[in-house]
Amino acid sequence: MYSIISLRQYRIIIYLIIPVFFLMTACNKISRENGQKLEEGFLAPPDDAKPRVWWHWMDGNVSWEGAKLDMDWMKRVGIGGLQCFHAGMRGGPPGSSGSPETPSGRVPGQVVENYYPYMSDGWKAAFAKTAAYADSLGLELATAASPGWSETGGPWVKPEDGMKKMSFAVTYVKGGEPFTGVLNHPPTTTGVYQTSSGGSGHQRGAGEDAPQFYADHKVIAFQISEDEILPTPVITSSGGRINAAVLSDGFYDDSGISLPAAKQEGGISWVQFDYGEPVIVRGLVLSTPVRGPVLFKLESSDDGATWTDTGAEIMGGSVVSTNSVDNVSSRYFRLVSVKQPPAPPSGWRRWGGQTPPPPENLDITELTLLGTATVHSFETKAAYFRDFSRSGYYELPSGTAGTDAAILTSEVLDLTDQLNEDGTLSWTPPKGQWIVLRIGYSLTGAQNRPAAPEATGLEVDKLDSAAVKRYMDTYIDMYRDAANGLVGEHGLHAMMFDSWEAGFANWTPKILEGFERLRGYDPVPWLPALAGYVVESPEKSDKFLWDFRRTIQLLLKENHYDFLTRYLHNIGMIRYGEAHEAGFATMGEGMEMKQSADIPMGAMWMEHLPGFIEGNYFNDNQESASVAHIYGQNIAATESFTGGPGYGTAPWDIKTTADAILLTGSNRFVIHTSAHQPITRGPGMTLGVGQMFSRNETWAEQAKVWIDYLARSSFMLQSGKAANDIAVFYGEESSLTAIYGSTYPNLPEGYRYDYVSADALLNKLFVKNGGLTTETGMDYKAIYFGLGARKVTLPVLNKVLEMVEDGA
Repeated sequence: MYSIISLRQYRIIIYLIIPVFFLMTACNKISRENGQKLEEGFLAPPDDAKPRVWWHWMDGNVSWEGAKLDMDWMKRVGIGGLQCFHAGMRGGPPGSSGSPETPSGRVPGQVVENYYPYMSDGWKAAFAKTAAYADSLGLELATAASPGWSETGGPWVKPEDGMKKMSFAVTYVKGGEPFTGVLNHPPTTTGVYQTSSGGSGHQRGAGEDAPQFYADHKVIAFQISEDEILPTPVITSSGGRINAAVLSDGFYDDSGISLPAAKQEGGISWVQFDYGEPVIVRGLVLSTPVRGPVLFKLESSDDGATWTDTGAEIMGGSVVSTNSVDNVSSRYFRLVSVKQPPAPPSGWRRWGGQTPPPPENLDITELTLLGTATVHSFETKAAYFRDFSRSGYYELPSGTAGTDAAILTSEVLDLTDQLNEDGTLSWTPPKGQWIVLRIGYSLTGAQNRPAAPEATGLEVDKLDSAAVKRYMDTYIDMYRDAANGLVGEHGLHAMMFDSWEAGFANWTPKILEGFERLRGYDPVPWLPALAGYVVESPEKSDKFLWDFRRTIQLLLKENHYDFLTRYLHNIGMIRYGEAHEAGFATMGEGMEMKQSADIPMGAMWMEHLPGFIEGNYFNDNQESASVAHIYGQNIAATESFTGGPGYGTAPWDIKTTADAILLTGSNRFVIHTSAHQPITRGPGMTLGVGQMFSRNETWAEQAKVWIDYLARSSFMLQSGKAANDIAVFYGEESSLTAIYGSTYPNLPEGYRYDYVSADALLNKLFVKNGGLTTETGMDYKAIYFGLGARKVTLPVLNKVLEMVEDGA
């Protein structure tokens, strides 16, 4: 049956059909164009999709002839860029410390006739030709952010611009009468904490050669009760006669005592304190040089015969650990070694697959009981160094409850203006017993690594953008000179920031101003908590220390990473950026450290198992991919095939591993490593870690099909959009690689996810059609509060509530 329509209806239909027809035609055209672009890109991958290589110039083994042959080969096989690292692995130039000449006049590891130290005339001549030639070949040329590969440091960094830690000293002053005297001076030791020069992964100058720097910053005073000052005890030990004086001298690196370790249940060894009368103990300082854990308990006794466990959670195995004790009143106390664990916890990095056995003896370099209310593990909470036995802030004990000796913020006095340059203070305190806390800062001693001696110096203060700028001005000027000005859009175009190996730093000259700006309140009344004193309460002290750590994170993000990205963009360069790698390397928040990078980047250490990536490296790369998805970089790179067997590795061995890298969300390979081959004879130079991928490899001229596979796979992933169902929020206490380690979010099988930081949740997620989306086009069905999110800040909770009210 035919329907009869009016002319008006006919016109309406035509008006509707014609736009649909043209829209369909346009869509088909767009589809054909996209298909054609995909086909063309697949057959001939563009430069963005091509792998890069890490190109290590080993010590001074450099030649222009070798560099040209390297680059010609890279271009032939389809490499898109080379990232030039000056690695110092076998010593420095002839005559430098640590690298004496052999009888033949050569340096150990020297393979070239003409040995060119970093930035020498010969080195610069080779680099200038390299920069020009790489540009002519269309190869993206990058260098590391410092000599070596971590992080931003060199011999031109002056001590006042080095990485810093807070240093402090206590002077007891009796109130009610005038005081004029020189305050005890804080330690000036270059190292991780107070008088300790070592630990926590810092590379530092040796002995007296370590750079020294100290500056005063604040002087504050607060009142304590008489029972907080303990009398001098008689100290004895189950190990026989000991030199008790060394246990409370404040020197953590010096000799102490050796205590036999408990080998079995019930067997104990101990150090005993007899005060002659009942005292109240509220804290304990313990330094054990063993890289822990080392287990102890603290017992008390009224008669020296019957002992009771105080319940204090005591553990050594770090530079120093201050532990809170719950106001225990007794005459006798003893630190008892309990049965030691068989090995460090699973979160430890293992080299060669080995873990240390339990210690035979426990060396103790410092052991002091305290009468003052004490913040548990304040050294770790205040970011002097990390506790290797714990991954997150909330795993650290919160301290004792019911402390009656806490400092009140309203009673903390700022005496900074009354301190003279010679360290004297003239002050008449109110009646009572007072502690004057002199606060300054000294160097951590972290140095760039691993670099030759002539290229090694202090790591710059990364919390201070002015110091970072001074560092970069010098560094870039050096490369402008070396590259004959070819730095920016042409020649040297990128800077690579490898995984962090510079340890911790918790101070900078403007940290207090930064704290008040970022956290919204004055930190000065809370500063005693940074020296281990409880302020207001253990819980409030922990909250202040959390705010202090968050300040360090944000200053690192703003004044180092974000600043450097802007700096490089201003001169036409881009930034590749890794962060922690597979653990908790510094106070920075991993996604924030990568957030402003043009190419966020993770790492992958290769196991001898086809297609296997350790979970911690999978998470590191998922972190980079999540940054790219949320912040819009599109490209996420992976330091690929690190730690492999080196010689003898072929595509057959690593193809499934490459596929696993792609599954993390990565879409650019940076092959580790293609060491510069200064000469033609084989088997050639190698870094000693990573795949041996160079023109001296036996299958070097057959590598193009392998590189094409990596490039094509990367191109296809770069051309699409990640389809991830869930946004996994991992909290705000630590980096996600530390929180998750080798585990994964507990999601139903088959659901893909991105990680989201607090910044991403607060500033990048919004509600659309009942789901969560970003300006970059990511669409999530739900947000999942995973590990690390058992405690969250109020702004995060408010944002979640807002999203729920908007229909999420």
